[in-house]
Amino acid sequence: MIISLYQRAALALTLALAVNAPATADLRLPAPALQPDWSGWRLPLPAGEWRITRGPCDSDSPYDHACDYYENSCALDYVPLAGRMDGVPVLAPAPGEVFFVGTRENTGHMVLLKHPDGRISGYMHLEKVVVGRETQVKQGAVIGYAGRSGTTEAHLHFWVQANAVQRSCLDITTLEEQDLAKGLARSTNLAWPQLDLIDPPPAVPDWLPALGADGSGAAVWRLPARVTVPAGGAATVPVAVRATGAALTLRVGDLRVTPVAQTTDSTTFLVPLQASAGVGLRTIGLVLYGSGQAISVRLVVATTTRQPVAGLAGTVLINPVFVSPANYAVRTGKASLCWAGSPEAGPAPLRYRVMVVRDLRPAATSALPTTADSGWIADTCYTTPDLAPGTYFWKVFVLDGAGLMNRTNQRPLAFVIR
Repeated sequence: MIISLYQRAALALTLALAVNAPATADLRLPAPALQPDWSGWRLPLPAGEWRITRGPCDSDSPYDHACDYYENSCALDYVPLAGRMDGVPVLAPAPGEVFFVGTRENTGHMVLLKHPDGRISGYMHLEKVVVGRETQVKQGAVIGYAGRSGTTEAHLHFWVQANAVQRSCLDITTLEEQDLAKGLARSTNLAWPQLDLIDPPPAVPDWLPALGADGSGAAVWRLPARVTVPAGGAATVPVAVRATGAALTLRVGDLRVTPVAQTTDSTTFLVPLQASAGVGLRTIGLVLYGSGQAISVRLVVATTTRQPVAGLAGTVLINPVFVSPANYAVRTGKASLCWAGSPEAGPAPLRYRVMVVRDLRPAATSALPTTADSGWIADTCYTTPDLAPGTYFWKVFVLDGAGLMNRTNQRPLAFVIR
């Protein structure tokens, strides 16, 4: 493979940084010479155009994030082209597992997804989270709804990091079609008529008409493919119709619903739903009146035993203390990693999860897979399997008896296998 002089220089700089590693492993990496591979990924928003209100640090965006923190420096903020961001579904950009669900100061309700190649994608300021920790999600699955928790203006703060251990972020500006100078992004994730809205929030969906036909062509109705509600629960579902007029009403069974918003060509309703006590699928008829003729459609509703996600009111605030080995200590074959917990971290019993990644920074244009993972254990020491020679970084996560997890941004430590 032929590389440019610029790429050779960047590679040499990265190798020099690795050899002369600092005493602490705060790994804010320089931007790689090559772009991460985003093939197969989609933006975490329904199909259509969205506005970028803040770009990565030092980018072409009119407003940039600060460069001094890894969860900000590569992040993008999104809002609709028109209307508010409140209640907009946030979708999984790629398949993954829910790694973290919690509330942090200034981030509000927050979710992290761990993807098969080790990458971690993050979502802040959510109004509502509808997936629990360790849940497997498919691309396009609704993981929550955007909002303004931890901030004053509703938006989605989105970033991706190479793995769960190192404090670094990846360039996401080449993910799908994004123009930072114009502040526009186009998502090809699932369209509104393809979504399964899980336990939607009661937000007025004034952003919905801005999606246009959102993949449905000249369809009269704009409604999700399905709505999933906990058994015995209630929800309100945004439904838009390509019609306008002062006399428009929507009949849902014996109930008549009046519009909550109108544009030049669309009218939006909030349809109230009351889930049955049993589990299964049913359809609800919707009939529009006042447009010159009665227009009908059926909405699919699923009831499930899965209850709303709990535990968003807090997080474990105290991180474990690393005991051994010393930072950048040398071991042979494997390493015994020990730490001290804290009874102040949260209600007992406390469990711990150690994750280890090998430093492959010269090739780190995308993801750094997990080398070793203890899973959740009660012990405060973990011995790795036999490891190949190299430098490794490790971090300990904490889970308390209430199911809350500690903040994921603690600095890791390093050890060397010879």
